[in-house]
Amino acid sequence: MLDKCSFGQEGFSLLETLVSLVVLAGTVTLILQLFSTNMKAIHLSKKYQNAVFFSQMKLEEMLTENEIPIPIKEGLNKNGLRWRITTTPVINGSNFKNSRLYRLEVLVQWPAGNKSKTISLSTLKIYALK
Repeated sequence: MLDKCSFGQEGFSLLETLVSLVVLAGTVTLILQLFSTNMKAIHLSKKYQNAVFFSQMKLEEMLTENEIPIPIKEGLNKNGLRWRITTTPVINGSNFKNSRLYRLEVLVQWPAGNKSKTISLSTLKIYALK
């Protein structure tokens, strides 16, 4: 048989229910904020990764050329990355008999909100003089 409880002894009180809902709401809010922060970090990481890959590609293009490139090249790719390649001769001790040492630098910028982010890669290459 079922035992009947006296009035006020079964279930949760209204205060206990409200406290548990507040704790649950706070926990859900915290988890959603962490998820949002992680998504922003992943998006930023993807942008940096794209910029680094693009910079490496441009630098490798320059390294495969045999002719001394023009001092400055600029452009904008389809993903919104603005790039600039500078070629400058290295002065100290770089003059060999039939060649010269140059510094190649690739600068890539992209918009990030109201700011712009920048990454720069550089290397050295010896070009034959004609």
